[in-house]
Amino acid sequence: MNNEFFLPATLNDSITNDSVRFHKFTGILQAKQWENPENKYSFGKRAYLGFDFVKIGIPGYSGDEYFTDTYSDIYVGAGIFRETGKFWNWNFDGRFYITGYHSGQTKITGSIYKPLNFLKDTAAFIEITANLQNKVPDYFQHRYHSNHYTWYNSFNHEQQMKAGIRLSSEKRNFEMGANYALINNFIYNDTLGIPSQTKNELLVFSAYLNKKFILGNFTFDAKLLFQKSSSEEFIHLPDFSAYAGIYYKLLISKVMYTQIGLDTRFNTRYYADAYNPATGFFYLQNEKEIGNYPYIDAYVSLKLKRTRVFFKLINVGSDVFNKEYFTALHHPMNRMTFRLGVDWKFYD
Repeated sequence: MNNEFFLPATLNDSITNDSVRFHKFTGILQAKQWENPENKYSFGKRAYLGFDFVKIGIPGYSGDEYFTDTYSDIYVGAGIFRETGKFWNWNFDGRFYITGYHSGQTKITGSIYKPLNFLKDTAAFIEITANLQNKVPDYFQHRYHSNHYTWYNSFNHEQQMKAGIRLSSEKRNFEMGANYALINNFIYNDTLGIPSQTKNELLVFSAYLNKKFILGNFTFDAKLLFQKSSSEEFIHLPDFSAYAGIYYKLLISKVMYTQIGLDTRFNTRYYADAYNPATGFFYLQNEKEIGNYPYIDAYVSLKLKRTRVFFKLINVGSDVFNKEYFTALHHPMNRMTFRLGVDWKFYD
């Protein structure tokens, strides 16, 4: 077997036929009391008891049989909420795993939603969210065995603290927000594609701005994203990402709805994660930076009654710009490609 693309085989040197089986059954018993919308001091309450049963199969050590493992979790949770208030709404929830593989895992979430008048839009709102989690690593981060990859890890719980804020106005076609995350014992896939854990404290910040402009039959949709992490050794992110979509709508002969447009995506150069098809993992790589070029699609969409036809040119820029287009390391994008599609609904 060619070891240029694969690690040396551990089960069979001539063929690989790995597969992983994952079955999960979940049940929740819940008691919930709704708030009284007529009473501004009323709020809803919920309490629940949950159960998860998981059965996993991975290739056995001989390669001929599967090694199976099972585990079950029992957890309890409770929450309070206010969803009908005119002044503000909120929701707080907590969950704790009592027994099982995820024993000791906790998760507390909260959000505050405040309607406001933003540039004469009374339906606008501001929302603040928070999330605090003490997370047990995933089963496959701890243990995995196949023809080319084997690991047995003993990771500590991963602690995550996240907070975010956003301002949204549907009437003004506008949204902006920011998110902040603090992570301890971060688990990542290293440059060999193997799950690893760092004791370093990671900080990740992001901010975005979305705005849609409508002028007659023209629509221009713009989205901007800024991201920054405190340690690029363990997580790789592009500093800036952007999306710009422009399209023109018209009605032909009063019956055919037509839309002609361009979609453009862009991100600054960064060491985008590589992909390992043997495990389905994305993992860190420091070999080649990817990005700093636009990815452009051009399309025409026609709709007549219950039938829709579209014509699309994908990755137009590959024939215009002298750039190497990749989705991940060693996984090039298709060059400019034409696609035709038909969607015919027999019943609406």
